[in-house]
Formats: sequence, C-alpha cells, structure tokens
Amino acid sequence: MIFNTHMEPKIECTYVRDEKFAKEYFSYHYYRRPSGVIITVICILALVSGFMNVFAYKNYLAIIGIVLGIYLLVFRAIRVKNFIKLSLARDKESNHGNFVSVHNLVTENSIIVKSSSNETGAEYDLSCIEKAYRSKNYIYLITKAKLAIVFDINNFSKGTPEELVEFIRQKGIKIK
Repeated sequence: MIFNTHMEPKIECTYVRDEKFAKEYFSYHYYRRPSGVIITVICILALVSGFMNVFAYKNYLAIIGIVLGIYLLVFRAIRVKNFIKLSLARDKESNHGNFVSVHNLVTENSIIVKSSSNETGAEYDLSCIEKAYRSKNYIYLITKAKLAIVFDINNFSKGTPEELVEFIRQKGIKIK
C-alpha cells in the first residue's frame, strides 16, 4: 500500500486500546446506537408491563414481563462485558501480550492508521467516512464499511479535537 507520505499531516493523534478505551467504545456503541436504544426501551417496557400486571392480578403476565425484562438487561450487560474481554484478549494476542497503541495521521484527503500490531498501517480515503460520533473521551469516524477510526480527545500531538471536528465538517461529514 502506498501512503500519501508527501502530504504533511494536519492532525495526529495516538491512543491505546486498553480497558478504559474498550469499556467506553463498547458501551457507547452497544447502548447508544438506535438499535441499542430500542432494545433498552423494550427491556424497560417489559419490566413496567410486568409490574403493572402485578397490580392487575395477572400473575403469569407479571412474571413473564419482569423475568423477560431482567433477563434482557442482564444479558446485554454480560454481552458487553464479554465483548470487552474478547477485544482486549485479541489485541494482546496480536501484540505480544501488550495493549495495542494506534497512531492516526490526517492529511487533506486521507487518514493513515498505524498500530503497534500493524506498523505498515492502512490508509482510508476521506470519501469513505460516512459519519462521526463524539463520546466523552473519543471521536469516532465511521466508514461506509462500518469500521471505526478512533481519536482520543486527550492525546492529540498535532492539532486539536476541535480542529478535527471542523475539518471533517468541511469535508461534508456529519458529526453527532
């Protein structure tokens, strides 16, 4: 792969895919995406329905609603915890037992992503970026293929999070 090495990076950012990162990444994407919100609402409605049926003396419906609501909420929490554990284990396996460090370089037309487990890196044309999200500590650029390119807002070595947000907006990319 040939990178735009002749282009001076406008923005540079490094982050580590550690437990803090994994918890925020999976929690943010698992609970705040539209499908995650819908599932959460369904869990809450099942619980409310169950408790309402207690007062309507429909014990079998109450038990079904309460058990279903609790089961779905617990299942979702366990699933997120397992995704975090699996993601960290995969990263450590690919990086000699260490957390993976990622370095992003943003040029006028592309983003170059290099990591401690893949020094050769990958280059993504900015036209591949479909949308962007901002969480408490990270900015996620989502490609059309649903790959997340992540920027830690506390670890910019060139540029700032605000400059990145402005740059991607100028490129016509929506950010939430």
